[in-house]
Amino acid sequence: MPVTKEEFIKYLSDTASRETSYHNHKETIAWAAILLYFFLVVEVVKGICSRPALATGIIVGATIVVLCVLSIQYRLRKDAANLIGACFWLIARYLPEDDAVLQNLDLSVSPLQKEEKTKSPKCSYRPTGHYPFVLPKVLLETMEKTIEIGHGPRIFLEWISYLLVIVSAIISVIIIWW
Repeated sequence: MPVTKEEFIKYLSDTASRETSYHNHKETIAWAAILLYFFLVVEVVKGICSRPALATGIIVGATIVVLCVLSIQYRLRKDAANLIGACFWLIARYLPEDDAVLQNLDLSVSPLQKEEKTKSPKCSYRPTGHYPFVLPKVLLETMEKTIEIGHGPRIFLEWISYLLVIVSAIISVIIIWW
């Protein structure tokens, strides 16, 4: 069954809307993890300063866990941002076209199977998670093109959050031992 331009644009718009919510959710989780980390550090510093080795161990362990959570959340947020950008790019590209142009697009999806590390020769960008198995190949190919576009502010905010956690851990350990 041929796809009409209206159906394709609606699909892209719905996908971008859903991924915008997902993108914001990933960022909210990252900042919530940082906030919980700060509360934990304050309580550890207040409560167990008399046992510096234990307090240091708790802070170092919590720091490692929070940095891992941040890394995962930011990677997923980047994939969502790439998908949103790809959807908007495709909308802008195909909005002025007629239905016949869409017949040449590869709207097939990868079969649902265990994720493999091999890359498709046509599309080398393989985001993690469910994306390769639920998105049309034309969208994955466009995500590959948008992978490094417009991510400067996002990367800057990520580094700030990593530095907040690391610096607070260092300051906390200094307070505990001195």
